[in-house]
Amino acid sequence: MENNSQRGDNKGGARELYSRAKVFSFLRAFHAPGKEANFLETIKEDLLGEKTEGEGKVVILDLPSLGEAADFFTLRLMDLLFDRAVELYGKRQANFLVVLEEAHNFLEDKAGIFYRVAKEGRKYGIGMLYSTQSPASIPMEILSQTENFLVKHLSSEEDVKVLKRAKAPFAFVADFLLSEPIIGYSYVYFEPYQPFVVPLRVKLLEHVLKSLDS
Repeated sequence: MENNSQRGDNKGGARELYSRAKVFSFLRAFHAPGKEANFLETIKEDLLGEKTEGEGKVVILDLPSLGEAADFFTLRLMDLLFDRAVELYGKRQANFLVVLEEAHNFLEDKAGIFYRVAKEGRKYGIGMLYSTQSPASIPMEILSQTENFLVKHLSSEEDVKVLKRAKAPFAFVADFLLSEPIIGYSYVYFEPYQPFVVPLRVKLLEHVLKSLDS
């Protein structure tokens, strides 16, 4: 009598791994032409400088092209990178930055790898830059430990309340965050070097380029 694992029908079994391998097989040619190595391992080696004495490379991945497989891929890769960063601790730091858009989709899960990176990553040389349209959706323990903020117009009073609770200096600009009429106006806070919120206006890229030309 066969069980599920013998047939390969179980989640995470041989059949699923085979299907995932087929989905990701094309990435080998893009990332490591002419190599038969595991492309996840190749990305890890390039990013962390495993074969170049710590001098890592910039690695750019086109995740949207993976469609529904993107979540599987990013979680597996992040697990691999975090585990290696922990192994390097005490020898050298991993020294790389994780950038998250729509961060609430990744940080709400307290059992997820990205939540762990946000909580513990600094110790192992992993930085995180994240963006979200709703600060209230970010766990308070992550928001309160975030040091640098660039905040634009907020449309929810709950978002403002959460921001004030996480960082008291935002209480002084709370009304402006809800009603700021100037396009591009932002409020910047760097802890601990700048203990107060500073307003600034972000210039459009084309205006910056024109000023450089002149």
